[in-house]
Amino acid sequence: MSVSVPNSFRQSMIKIAHENMVEIKFTDDEMIVTGLEEHIRQAKENFWVPQTGSCILSPLAPNSTEWNRVVSLILKTLPTAVVSNIQIVQNKPLWIRYSAEKSRISDKNKGVPNELELFHGTRSTSPDQIYNTEDGFDMRFSNKGMWGQGIYFAVNASYSHNYAYPLPDGSKQLFLARAVSGAVHTCSPDSNIRMPPFKEHSSTGVKERYDSISGQTGGSIVFIFYQNCMAYPY
Repeated sequence: MSVSVPNSFRQSMIKIAHENMVEIKFTDDEMIVTGLEEHIRQAKENFWVPQTGSCILSPLAPNSTEWNRVVSLILKTLPTAVVSNIQIVQNKPLWIRYSAEKSRISDKNKGVPNELELFHGTRSTSPDQIYNTEDGFDMRFSNKGMWGQGIYFAVNASYSHNYAYPLPDGSKQLFLARAVSGAVHTCSPDSNIRMPPFKEHSSTGVKERYDSISGQTGGSIVFIFYQNCMAYPY
């Protein structure tokens, strides 16, 4: 089934994307998203430090190039935020699982994984239940939302800040995640969604689903994933 997306909705999505350095293009039946591939690749290759255990947190040096880049992403929509600490998650087992999923989605979509940087708030779930496990962002922690039960991520830090994990000192924690969105289906909210719909056309001869769903709420583009391992906590 082909779903018609109003032009005003498309233009609004493109405007928000442009403000956050994400490129969006629409075809007749899907939305193609191009993220900050080079920045994302450098974040993994250049900022991990040697480790002996399976998972460590590596602090970024304040005012380093990567620190300033991440802070600038936050300040785009949270201009009064004070960033006190940024830590790189170096979880080897989780990275291997994410990399395998990225490779699968890339192969499925002719070499285009559509990897993005997106924000995520964990509400009352302690962040270590995500970054220090082999499961990472886990569907079992998800509540039913505007697009059904899925793992929700946002382009804007201001949106995820509403769901950020509160610390005893009054500050909040949120994730900047790498997420592989693949073929994205854009639609209006529907709380009954359980997984992305089938594509109208398939190049493999078998029915193929979209890999993720996207929409707009709270002034931000949001992406919803309905299975584990499609995102890695940065």
